[in-house]
Amino acid sequence: MPRGAGIADLWRALSARFGAWLVAANALTLMLLSWTPGNYMVRTSLSGHLEHALAYALSGAFMFAVLPRRCASWQVAAGLAVYAGILEWGQMLVPGRHSAFEDFAFSAAGGIIGVFACAAALRRIESRPRRVQ
Repeated sequence: MPRGAGIADLWRALSARFGAWLVAANALTLMLLSWTPGNYMVRTSLSGHLEHALAYALSGAFMFAVLPRRCASWQVAAGLAVYAGILEWGQMLVPGRHSAFEDFAFSAAGGIIGVFACAAALRRIESRPRRVQ
C-alpha cells in the first residue's frame, strides 16, 4: 500500500483480498444467531422484529461494502433475502425456536434497506471530487 493512502484505499485493498472470507464469516454469524437453541438465546431490549431488521440491515450494508465491484446491489439484496428465508425455515428444526413469516419479512426488508443504503452512500462518496495532496 503506498504511503499516504487513505482509509478508503485501505478498505478497498482489504475487501479485495479478504472479501469472500468476510462475507462468509458474516453469513456464518447470522446462521449461528438464527439457529441457536431457544434456551441459549440472549435477547436485547428491542422487539424481535426490530432485532431482525437491524441485524440484517447491518449485514446487508457490510456485505455490499465488501462486494461493491463484484456484485450489483440487487444481487446482494436478493441473495441476503433468500438466505434470510433459509435461516428462518431452518428454525423449525431448532429446539425452542419457531419460524414466522413476519420474522422473515423484517429480516429481508432490513437486508434490502442495508444494501441499498450502503450502495447510495458509496455512490455519493465516489462522486465527490478527490483532493490532491
